[in-house]
Amino acid sequence: MIIGLVGLGFETRNLKNSKFSTLVFFLFLSLLFDLFWVLGNLIDWGETTPLEGKKTNNIRKFSTFVSLLVLFLKVSHF
Repeated sequence: MIIGLVGLGFETRNLKNSKFSTLVFFLFLSLLFDLFWVLGNLIDWGETTPLEGKKTNNIRKFSTFVSLLVLFLKVSHF
């Protein structure tokens, strides 16, 4: 959605074309951050700490799965 709105801004000439390289840089930076975050959470996928509990463990697994899906969508749209 954000990329679509920024693209609309470029098409309607409300954003300068010189800002496009900054946008691509931050998109790549967010891709790297997401990649490391997902890899860090996949390392302890099956482990449950005593303080975490089953419910929190399921929430962590769900958020990791959604983050993996978002990462896949980012890579497929590059």
